[in-house]
Amino acid sequence: MRDATIVGAILLAILFGTWYTQSLLQNQSDKILQTLSEISIQLQQKENHNQVVEKANQLYQNWKKTSDMWSIVIDHQELDAIEKSILLVKTSVEIQDDTRCKEAINASSFLIGHIPDKEKLNWKNIF
Repeated sequence: MRDATIVGAILLAILFGTWYTQSLLQNQSDKILQTLSEISIQLQQKENHNQVVEKANQLYQNWKKTSDMWSIVIDHQELDAIEKSILLVKTSVEIQDDTRCKEAINASSFLIGHIPDKEKLNWKNIF
């Protein structure tokens, strides 16, 4: 009986940790994707360049905070690819290269958008 209680407690801790991690990944990726979308909209509407640069800097700062937490559960090569594409968004906005910026936004959105699904606990990821 005691062994079953210990195994049950460990299983509950793993399930709670997985749920918490998934929730954290989803919330943070949604926030970054929202910022990328706002930058894209501002570029299309040809808004004040300083506002777009400010939004891009905000995106990069949010990513730096997020990447510290994600580095625990995400492959570092993926994190590097995401950082590279976000940095490309930031620099493209700064030099007003809209075409390259849109490409970088799309790449960043793809890389970030698939992370929560990839890390979700399901049979496909277990076996």
